[in-house]
Amino acid sequence: MSWHDEGPNKTMASGERFNPEDAAICAHRWLPFGTRVRLTHLVTNESIDVVVQDRGLYVDMEKRHFDISHAAVKKLQIVDEGVVQCRIEILETEE
Repeated sequence: MSWHDEGPNKTMASGERFNPEDAAICAHRWLPFGTRVRLTHLVTNESIDVVVQDRGLYVDMEKRHFDISHAAVKKLQIVDEGVVQCRIEILETEE
């Protein structure tokens, strides 16, 4: 898992406007938009539920599978880490 700090003027692949203060936003290369995922930091055991709303992570794809918003990073308290390992649980797809 990694994070990006793009401004609110970005339009995500889902067509929604990116909001860096929305802790529920994540990007993934192929999971369907609306898929809810629980990401749990393997060191701290802190977790966050996010929704796939964007595509991405085309850099270092073997190590990075999810890209989360700055608000999600703050919630997980990993701002200084950049990239962390996490457990992934697919929860459901939003309707």
